[in-house]
Amino acid sequence: MVARTHDGGTVMVIGHEHAPSVAILREAEPGVFELGVEGSPFPMKVELEMPEPGRLRHAWWYGAPGGEAIERGRPARTHADDLKQNVCLRPSMETAATSD
Repeated sequence: MVARTHDGGTVMVIGHEHAPSVAILREAEPGVFELGVEGSPFPMKVELEMPEPGRLRHAWWYGAPGGEAIERGRPARTHADDLKQNVCLRPSMETAATSD
């Protein structure tokens, strides 16, 4: 989940199977989310970009505990891919009006 905080910053909250807690990453520069003061059991960051409308690309960076984060993948997803999985990249009023 990506959200704007009260002070105007942007955070990314990630739940994953590699830790019993969520990771909170803060936008360090446009589209680059790095661990905040909350920390994590291992180093990580995420780069997020939308090269064209309806296409989202992200790069996961992570490493072993105490190590350095390394880019591990850069999958590209489209809005159509996510609709198949019932996930919406760009919610719109039309989509919201037709969903249950």
